[in-house]
Amino acid sequence: MERSKVIEPKEIECLKEEQITKIFCGSLFSLFLNSQGDLYGCGMNDLGQLGDDTFNDLSALENARKGKIQSSDVVQPTQVMSL
Repeated sequence: MERSKVIEPKEIECLKEEQITKIFCGSLFSLFLNSQGDLYGCGMNDLGQLGDDTFNDLSALENARKGKIQSSDVVQPTQVMSL
């Protein structure tokens, strides 16, 4: 989780060419919708929040709260292929 913490706003280079129309923010992840309807996500994905079929047990969320780095942390926005 530490890897994706951003203390101040900064441009997301990989989405620079996309026309983002909506941004959805969870407590530990963010989703970005572009004008073509493509959805991108980044952040913690231990419960499958980012739609890539990754799912760990609830202990992963508890470990994150204790400051342990999650292997499911997605640093760069990645296109969501399914929900």
